[in-house]
Amino acid sequence: MIKDMNECGASLSSTLVNQKKMFADSCELAKSLARIYDSNLTMTDWTNVDCHLQQGAAAESYKAAWENIHTVIRSSSAMALSELGLEPLRSAVTRMEPEVNAACKERNTKVIDFDSYRRRVKDLQHTKEKQTAKSAGEGATPGDQKALEHTIAEIARFEGKLEVAQDNYKEDNYKVKDDIIKAKLAHDQIMDLLLVSTVVCQAEIFTRAANELNAIVATLPIDKVDQVRRRMEQYIAQGGVQCELWLMDIGLFSSIS
Repeated sequence: MIKDMNECGASLSSTLVNQKKMFADSCELAKSLARIYDSNLTMTDWTNVDCHLQQGAAAESYKAAWENIHTVIRSSSAMALSELGLEPLRSAVTRMEPEVNAACKERNTKVIDFDSYRRRVKDLQHTKEKQTAKSAGEGATPGDQKALEHTIAEIARFEGKLEVAQDNYKEDNYKVKDDIIKAKLAHDQIMDLLLVSTVVCQAEIFTRAANELNAIVATLPIDKVDQVRRRMEQYIAQGGVQCELWLMDIGLFSSIS
């Protein structure tokens, strides 16, 4: 349970970190586009050259949309997911692991004592059998009888210790089992909430972002919009792009600020 919860917690943390970075990058892209449109529409360094950029208004709307998507929608989604999914998970792991481990360690100590006394009683009973046969046979001495009586007394003493050790082990074992069952119940409740929170927050962030962007798409030239959509649909129809070769050229732009 702990391993599974740690795995999900690490994945969710990474998702939120990378999501913030991706949305921040998209916001910077939108700002860059808006700046380019603004500087070209008001350019003074291109004498006798007309500017043919036509989507200045869309660029400004795109920048405003991404500022809202990143600073309001994404941050709200991340906080809700953190409060309802990540934090309860982290708190449970922090509390659950040491508690269960400590209880298991204590139980294991008790079972070691129980096994030790059980082996001791078994060895003494084996000794008693040999001593009984010897004391009843020819050539038996008073010392043999005395040794047998001592062994019988030791058996009674260790059987008492064994009974106490067994009771202690059973008590701890029942408690550990109960604690583990409670931990499993808490695990199940937390994982259900984590799944619901993750799916809903992701659905909300992308739905709300899509609503912002679709409002801009509605203002763009329909022929250009259809061209992009058809191209994307072609790739979707073939199952996506398995080898994204364009990633090989990403270094071309990595040093541009």
